[in-house]
Amino acid sequence: MKNYNFFERNIFMFNLKQIIMEDLIGKIDNPEQFLDIPKEICVLDNSVEALEFFIDMGYPTTIAVFPVEIELSTIDRPSYLFWIVADTKTKTFRSLIPVFKMENIDSLNHINLSSIKLIDCDKYFVWNGSFYCILLTSKGNFVVKQVNGVFCEEDVKTLISIKISHLRFPSVYPVELFSKSKHCFITAVWAIEDPEENAINWYPICWDDFEKLKDFENGDISMFPLNVGDITRASNITFEVLYNKGTGIYLKKSDKPLLWRHTAQDLRKKEGTSNLIKLNTSFAPKNNQEKPDNRPKGIVIPFNPKRHN
Repeated sequence: MKNYNFFERNIFMFNLKQIIMEDLIGKIDNPEQFLDIPKEICVLDNSVEALEFFIDMGYPTTIAVFPVEIELSTIDRPSYLFWIVADTKTKTFRSLIPVFKMENIDSLNHINLSSIKLIDCDKYFVWNGSFYCILLTSKGNFVVKQVNGVFCEEDVKTLISIKISHLRFPSVYPVELFSKSKHCFITAVWAIEDPEENAINWYPICWDDFEKLKDFENGDISMFPLNVGDITRASNITFEVLYNKGTGIYLKKSDKPLLWRHTAQDLRKKEGTSNLIKLNTSFAPKNNQEKPDNRPKGIVIPFNPKRHN
C-alpha cells in the first residue's frame, strides 16, 4: 500500500471533500457556460455551504437557506442578494448574510428593508460590472456562478434588457464569422439587430471569444446566419443549433463532427467553397435575400467589460 506524505494526503482529502460537496449540491445545466467565483468575492457561493455555515453558528438543524433579492433604503444599491435563514418549524426568518462581500458590512446592522423577493428559479444579475447567475441544481439547491457565455436567444434578450436597456425590440439569432483576409472560420456569435440604429451587433456565445475577436478588424469579418440543426463552434465547444417554443433558438453542446469549414486553414484550398455563402437562414429578415444588406455591422457588445478589458 502506498504511503502518502503530508502534502499528498491533504490534496487527496481536499479533492475528496470537493467531490462530496459537488454531489451534495447537485448538477447544473450547461456547466461550460459558467465559472466558479473567487472566494474573495463570494465566500458562500451555494446554499449547501450557507446552510452548514449557519448550523455551525449555532442555529438549529430545522433551518433552511434560500437566496433572496432585498431592496434596501439605507445603502446606495437599489437591491442586494442575500442568503436568508428560515426556520421551517416556526416559519420565521432568523438571519441573513450577503452573497457578495460588502465593504460597508456594518450598515447591515441598521438596514431598512423595502421588499424581499424570494428567488426560486435561475436568475441573472450584475455585480460590479460582471454578470452572475443564481442557478437551481438537480437536487433543488442553489449555486451562484459567474456567467461566461450565453447559449439561448431568450437569455441574450434578458442580458440586453439588463445591460443595454435602451436597445428596443432587438432580433437575435446565431451566426458564424469568417475572416476575409485569412479565409478561415473565426467563431460563432449571436447577431443582435438594432432596428432603431439600422445596425447589426455581435455578441460572443462564449465570452472567451472576446479575446479572439480582437485579432480581427471589423471590416475583415463576414457573417453567415445559422439554421436549426447546424453544427458550429464557439471557443473550443462544438454546438448544435436547436429550437423550442419556450426559449427560442438555443445551442446545445454536441459530439457531432464539425464541418470542414470550421477546421480549414484556408477555405480557398477546399473544393466547393462557393457553397459557403449559400447558407439559408430562417432567422434573418426575408428581404435580406432579396437585396444587399447595407446596414453597418461588426460592433462587438462588451456585456462583461470588467472581465474582458
